[in-house]
Amino acid sequence: MEITAEGRRLFYSGDLRAHGRKGKLFEYLVTHPPRDVDVMMMEGSSLGRLPDDGGVFQTEDDLEDEFIAQFKATPGMALVACSAQNIDRVVTVYRAAKQTGRTLIVDAYAAEVLKATGHDSIPKIEEGWSNIAVYIPQSQRVSLKRKGIASIVGGYRGFRVWPEQLAELASRSAMLFRGWMLRDLERANALKGARVFWSQWDGYLQDGAGQKLKQECAALNIPFASVHTSGHASPGDLKRLAAAVAPKRLIPIHTFERLRFPDLFDNVLLADDGQWIEV
Repeated sequence: MEITAEGRRLFYSGDLRAHGRKGKLFEYLVTHPPRDVDVMMMEGSSLGRLPDDGGVFQTEDDLEDEFIAQFKATPGMALVACSAQNIDRVVTVYRAAKQTGRTLIVDAYAAEVLKATGHDSIPKIEEGWSNIAVYIPQSQRVSLKRKGIASIVGGYRGFRVWPEQLAELASRSAMLFRGWMLRDLERANALKGARVFWSQWDGYLQDGAGQKLKQECAALNIPFASVHTSGHASPGDLKRLAAAVAPKRLIPIHTFERLRFPDLFDNVLLADDGQWIEV
């Protein structure tokens, strides 16, 4: 994202990554960077997770192959715990589901996120798309009604999966899943042979909802595995991007390792949260 005002230019790198499904956009940005950038804000989430030079993350294509193998080995429902806002990952899971004869089941929130992308290449709950369906958990049905937006479910006609169908469909389904859905699936007797695949940062498993989900899966004897790759650029790719843009000042954001930036990048300015910077 680029902002120009009063003759000054600020550029934010966002979360583009060379190993994602839009890797060509990253490479295009490196070969056609914005020029004369006064300040570049750049995330550094991957610092400390990979070597500063040469380390690479799995690509989404690699992950797709891994999901295909895992889905084939799962006798029941494949429950994928990932963010519906991670569109690359949803596409990866959808493609893996389709190639293993499974239908991807999403909830109303995920269905609306996919619709909001507005891209023809993104799977959606609409005519022309197969191997995708909507299941609305009980708590979500209550929430939609309470908020006065229950009418949105009318758009899912022909794509709905009902609680009494879950058990029968389990072995032919993959579900975008969050921990609070577990009780719905248990009541529907849809957990026989199920496996949970964690597809988010493993740090979320250390406490809170992630830790609780892992414990609940252990109590129910549901196998739990991590199938994930970073949603952020590797250190090597960040260095390529910074060198291409060559900003007058580079400000690190969204990182636990900001003190390492001066050793890796040129013209670094370490700013504190809440600190005003004159461009």
